[in-house]
Amino acid sequence: MDYLTFHFKKLLIEPINNLINDLIKAVEFLSPVKNEKYRRNVKYSIKDYVIGIIDVIKHNISWNSYNGYINGNTLRKKHNEWCKLGIYEYAYKKTLNKYINNVSSVKEFKYQSIDSTFIEDINGSKYATYNKVYRYGTDL
Repeated sequence: MDYLTFHFKKLLIEPINNLINDLIKAVEFLSPVKNEKYRRNVKYSIKDYVIGIIDVIKHNISWNSYNGYINGNTLRKKHNEWCKLGIYEYAYKKTLNKYINNVSSVKEFKYQSIDSTFIEDINGSKYATYNKVYRYGTDL
């Protein structure tokens, strides 16, 4: 492994760890354990679930073909449960607020733009021109 690849992976470690910690805090806040003494046969920790779900999303594989520490079907069920509880939305809002509070000024948010060259005009605005690049799935 060369220096640039190692350095790039080193830069990604901290944001991934922050994401994992924020998701763990969101799970603990929105889905707390009611009574710790009745909790039996805990096979995986919350961190194991979060790392498994991130691994599935990162590698773009299906739940059934995931071959990791936790069974893919178990990860799928946990992911669906967390979606219903709104854990991902809560973690997103918390990290966004953390980012906005760390930004020195709001001027960075004042002027934002998106390159809409490849975005199809679905509603058919009469002011939009024909995009030569986008031809319903075919290239030039």
